[in-house]
Amino acid sequence: MTENTKDLSRHTGGFSLPRGESNKPNIDLNDELMMHPNSTFLFRVGSDAMSGVGILKGDYVAVDRAVDAKHNRIVLAVVNNEHLIRRYDASIKPFKLVAENDEYRPIIPSEGMEIAIWGVVVSSFRKYFK
Repeated sequence: MTENTKDLSRHTGGFSLPRGESNKPNIDLNDELMMHPNSTFLFRVGSDAMSGVGILKGDYVAVDRAVDAKHNRIVLAVVNNEHLIRRYDASIKPFKLVAENDEYRPIIPSEGMEIAIWGVVVSSFRKYFK
C-alpha cells in the first residue's frame, strides 16, 4: 500500500453492538420514510424517468396522499391509466409533469387526457439484493 491508500480490511460496518448495548435510539423506518403513515403507501418505480434526481427503476418511493402537490415537488401521477413519477411544474397553467431524464418529454394536460395526481413522493429507497 502507498501512503495515500487506506487499509479498509480492518473496517467493520453494520451492527457492531448487540441490540440494547448502544446509547443511541433505534431508527424507525416508518418515522424516517413517512410523514403521515395513515395516508402513505409504497410504490415501485417502473422507469428511469427520474434518474437525474437519483430515483431509479426498481426503487421504492413512499407516496403521501396527505401532502399537496406544489410546484417542484415529485409526484405519483396516473396519466391515461399509466403510473408515472414526475416533477410537478406549476410554472405554466394548469401544470406540466417533467421527467429528470432528457429521454422523456414533459407531459402537459390536453383535452381528452386523463390525469390524476395520486400523491407526493416524500422519500425513496433501494434494495440491492433479495
